Amino acid sequence: MKRLVSNVNAVQQSRCPGRISKRRKTGHVNPETRRTSPPPSNPSNSTLQRSYVSSQPFALTEEALENTQQPVSDERAPSIQHWLETCPADSDPDMMPAPPTPRSASVSSSRGRRSSKHSARASRTPSPSKRTTPQTYRAQNMSYAGILIDDLIELPQEIERRVRHILEAETLEDVIGTTEHESQLAPHIKRFLDQSRHNARSCSLEGDWKASLFGLIGDLAQGNVQCHTSEKLWNADLKPSPPGVAQPDDESGASTPRFPQPQFALSDIDSQSASGFPGPVPSLQPYTPSISYTTSTEAADPFYISTPKPDIVVGLEDRAFAPTHRVRLAKHQSFRSILSDPHTAAMGLRFPFLIAETKGLSLNGGLVAAQNQAAIGAACMLKILDDLENQAVLPTAPTSPAAPQLCFSITTEGPVLELWVHFKLGEATHMQNIRVWRTTHQRDVRELVYCLARILKWANDDFIKTIQEKLDAVPG
Repeated sequence: MKRLVSNVNAVQQSRCPGRISKRRKTGHVNPETRRTSPPPSNPSNSTLQRSYVSSQPFALTEEALENTQQPVSDERAPSIQHWLETCPADSDPDMMPAPPTPRSASVSSSRGRRSSKHSARASRTPSPSKRTTPQTYRAQNMSYAGILIDDLIELPQEIERRVRHILEAETLEDVIGTTEHESQLAPHIKRFLDQSRHNARSCSLEGDWKASLFGLIGDLAQGNVQCHTSEKLWNADLKPSPPGVAQPDDESGASTPRFPQPQFALSDIDSQSASGFPGPVPSLQPYTPSISYTTSTEAADPFYISTPKPDIVVGLEDRAFAPTHRVRLAKHQSFRSILSDPHTAAMGLRFPFLIAETKGLSLNGGLVAAQNQAAIGAACMLKILDDLENQAVLPTAPTSPAAPQLCFSITTEGPVLELWVHFKLGEATHMQNIRVWRTTHQRDVRELVYCLARILKWANDDFIKTIQEKLDAVPG
């Protein structure tokens, strides 16, 4: 009898899980079976069968539980056989629910995991920030490299005179003045004013402010001037650095020491040592000290200087120079003696004189960061002019001192726009403010457009002529 009950259970579980699940839900009992089943005759057998059924992995239906309490007789065999034959063999497995998980255990385990994570998070010590703040970067890194912002109380007399000449102003306190092209500039003033007011009302991000400023400069740039918004990095060789401290050649972190490198050639060696070389005697590579440096922005190196990548660059167009000058500049570019095109890839723009660093009205905005970027980019522009000056060979000593080199930059944070002048004083590169405007005011936009137009006019006239004169004195 026990063997027959176990066989019935096994067949029910394997062949008809869906039917068992449905009957468990509805609690349906076959009235015929209940009516024809005799009462239990052996209580001990009933107890034994009930304990056996409770040990099975799947609970039986109420009908099966009652039937296990009855002795299996020949009278029931046909009905059981008929029920097994009518049960579908391929019942839907999805009808068999998974064994339920005790709720208390799941809640306690989840609470335990949450409490352990919370305790671990609470006991964890926050790691210090690896990136230096713009203020620390200016006071430390830039200061070591000789880049100073707002360090002077007033401009040197010669620099002020040149700036007033470029801006066509009697004094820098009132540079608005008038211009002969005022009627031509009126449409540009209105367009930029409307765009600035729209961007301020919409709380626009950096991209909108940069596009608006680039459109204004592009409309004003005429003749030999070119501007673009390339995402290309500048050449790392232009970056300033403290004496004896290396700067990385690129953003990957590899660095090359910048020490005086004596040149050696095999011609300096006696002829007996050089006689073993067939053909022309090659020259040795420049001597490189064995000292190396590693710089990284994340390591907060106090001597690290970031590679410039201005948002807007304005310079002289390469095709504005004579063919002989273009070839000469290309040769010096390949030898890195005059990096007239500051980008790592040729952009067709040489000798930049104006850059812009824009920040929008966002959490990442800030004039301090924009000013730092502009100061480093301007130091690179001045180095290009210094390299050109050093390569030029003047036939006679100049009768008057050369005019100091200078360049300009614009920094923005939303509608706030600043105009800066950059120049060298001794070994340091200075950055001094000329004007601060808010481009939602018509008077400020008018003065901004006038100043930009005059700077671009100076580049088309005096600046390019000075560059061409020095290129004539540069050996080919």
